[in-house]
Order: sequence, then C-alpha cells, then structure tokens
Amino acid sequence: MCEIKSTGLRIGAIAILTFLTWYSHEPAKVAAGGTSCSQQNDKRAGQTSTANPANSWKTLVPLRSTRADVERMFGKAEIPNGGYHLYKFEKEKVFFTYTYGNCVTHDRGWNVAADNILEIEIIPQTPLLLAETGFDLKKFRQTESYHPRATIYENQEDGVTISTRILRVAEEVMSIKLQPSIRELEFACPK
Repeated sequence: MCEIKSTGLRIGAIAILTFLTWYSHEPAKVAAGGTSCSQQNDKRAGQTSTANPANSWKTLVPLRSTRADVERMFGKAEIPNGGYHLYKFEKEKVFFTYTYGNCVTHDRGWNVAADNILEIEIIPQTPLLLAETGFDLKKFRQTESYHPRATIYENQEDGVTISTRILRVAEEVMSIKLQPSIRELEFACPK
C-alpha cells in the first residue's frame, strides 16, 4: 500500500489507512515504535527511523512539519472560514492551522517560518471511544467543561488534548488536538 502512486488509488489508500489508524490503535503503535509507510520507505533507503511523538498524526508533527508536507500527502485543502485548512476523510475531519512566521501573535509564541503546522485537530465522523485511541491516560490531566458538557484530557508535555462526552457508559471522543509539545520549546519566541 505504501508504493501506490495513482491519485485515485492514493485516496483509497488514505481512507484505508485512516480506518486502520483509528480502529487498530495505530497512533499508539507508531508512537511506541511501530512503522508508518514513510518510515518503511526510509528503512528501504538504508536510513534509520525513530518513533513518532504522541502529538503526531500520520507522521505530521506541529512546528516540525509544513503545509507542503501535508499537501504532498493529501493534496490541497478546503479552506472554510476561520483560516483552518480542512481535509475530509471517511472516518474523520482533520483541520490544520499553519503559522504566519516570525513570532506574530497568531503563532502563539512560536518562532518558526511561515506555513509550519501550528495545530492539528481531528474530529471523528464515526463513533470513536476514548479507550480505542491508544493514549496512556495516566499522562493526562482531566478537567470538566460545562458548556458544552465535556471531559477534557490534556497532556501539555506531549502536546495532546482530547475532548470527550459520555454516551451511555463509555466516553466518546469529540476531538483530538495535537499541538507543540515541550520538545518544541527550542522554537519559542524570545522574551
């Protein structure tokens, strides 16, 4: 599946990978040292690869990946109001926010070039239970939100925030936000 070059087949492969990502705990597998397609290609080229951090999605990492990386993987985005760059998949919508560069206010204190990923927000379009995400919830601080009613799990060290709601007896994920982690402090704007 990693060698597919045709656009139509690539879109089908992305849909399959998206399904596998959410329903086979792929984020946890990759974060724990599993391999993604790009990592498999790196190994074939004789390069070593490292595990993706918890705040990565499909090998894309805030402040370290760019709009060009996203567009290479998925093509151009739909751009709704608010400046978010939207990609729609069968099982989720994914919003990318990019930097303007040079420590502008919009960049939330990060000193990186324009068009780096600032945030990735994943909104499941089919039910995804918190227990199915593969995240180690012991690393998260839990808070309650009352408008809208939600439970927020936040791990600032790894740059992951998960919003959930209770449905019957299980927690369903409303969104997962991937932001810069403490590893990215080297990119902080000077005070």
